[in-house]
Amino acid sequence: MQLEACLLSSGQMRVWFTEQISQGMAANNLYFGLLVTGKLDATALDKSLGAVMDRHEALRTTFDTLHGEPVQWIHDTLPPASTLIDLSARTVLD
Repeated sequence: MQLEACLLSSGQMRVWFTEQISQGMAANNLYFGLLVTGKLDATALDKSLGAVMDRHEALRTTFDTLHGEPVQWIHDTLPPASTLIDLSARTVLD
């Protein structure tokens, strides 16, 4: 399926404008970590995140400019943007 550029809503336009003047300061990003005890099935986690993304197009939307105007691209699928860091060998004080 070919992607088609869509105009931004007024709320998206405000966020886009704020991002342009803040130059990548990530003010609108939310980062968090999870403490997982026990064995983690990373494949199942990725599949679960993918299923959530498949149900919500807002999670599959990227933004760009086209002819100088901001547009959104709604993708059919995107890989989950997860990063796993194994800290099991570290102690609390490291």
